Amino acid sequence: MKISQTEDEAYTKGDKPNELVDENEMARLMDNMSTSNETGRVSSQVVGKIFSLQSDKIQEAAALALDKQQSIDVTATVARQHKKHVTQLEEKISSLNQQIEEGIAAGEAKRQEYKSAKLDLSQLKSEIDQSVEQLEELTAQETPETRKTIEQLNELVVKYEACKARENAFKAKCKNELASLNANLKEWEEKVSNASIDDFIDADTLATLKIIEEKATRAVQLQAKRNREIANLQRKVDEVPSRAELNQYQRRFAELNTQIQNKHRETKHYFNLYNTLDNTKIFMDKELALLNSIHDTFQSAMNSPANKKEFLNQLDAIVDGVCNSKDNILSRQNTEKKRRDGLNVSYLDLIDKQRLYYKTVKDFQDECKKNEVLLQQVKG
Repeated sequence: MKISQTEDEAYTKGDKPNELVDENEMARLMDNMSTSNETGRVSSQVVGKIFSLQSDKIQEAAALALDKQQSIDVTATVARQHKKHVTQLEEKISSLNQQIEEGIAAGEAKRQEYKSAKLDLSQLKSEIDQSVEQLEELTAQETPETRKTIEQLNELVVKYEACKARENAFKAKCKNELASLNANLKEWEEKVSNASIDDFIDADTLATLKIIEEKATRAVQLQAKRNREIANLQRKVDEVPSRAELNQYQRRFAELNTQIQNKHRETKHYFNLYNTLDNTKIFMDKELALLNSIHDTFQSAMNSPANKKEFLNQLDAIVDGVCNSKDNILSRQNTEKKRRDGLNVSYLDLIDKQRLYYKTVKDFQDECKKNEVLLQQVKG
């Protein structure tokens, strides 16, 4: 039986966060930013609202991530216990294999010892045979001088017999031990080749092992799920713009607003130029038509006094109409001048407010920098 742990694969991208930022509030703030004044700056109050709108979500996400990290630690502890138990079983199997190898090594050592003893015994036997031959020769030629040598040879013969007896006993013992080791070796080889891990542990331990394995599998799956949730929360946290990003957005919005104003001013200038040229063309067409009419009726009007008088009356009416048109245009000109003066006063007032805004923003940024330095000092 193999012990394996299944791991959850890459997390899916379909998990949705539990809470979202209020879209209506965000839309209202974006509308406030789009209706900023002509100074080309976004209100710092709007920027602060955007940042504070996400701060609660960030804190909730951090707390949720901490709770999930604690549950992951518990599941990791269960997995470590399971791994420790499996390691103990593997050590037990390796210990049995080591005992088998030691038995094989011991049998091999006994075999080498037997060969060495056999070699020594053969050498001793040859020496004793030579001594026996010498003894027989000396016995045939026994003299008082050779009696001492004969006694020594007799002692060597006794030792030889004793050594031969020990050799036979040692051979029998080695054969018995070798047979026993070979039998044990075959028995263990059959057990190891045909047995599984279930044969080395009892039923209770096996049941406990299965429970631990199921817990470890669930823990791995739970950890993978927690990792996906933590990744989603991390993405939510990363989506919240930082202070530097907000400043960058504000500068970009201001640049776009300035470009739009310049384009609007240029387009308005072209429209005014077109309207002025169109009005000039209309007046010139009227003047040309009037001059052509006077030229065409002049000869016929000079033929009789009545026609001449009517012609003069028409000229007086035309002159009165031109004077009235001139007065109307002068009146409109004066009105536009007054409107221009009022706009200049408003423009100067807005410039003062812009300078005050820049000064306030600069002071606020300086205070923020001081606050960050103090926070770093407190944390340090």
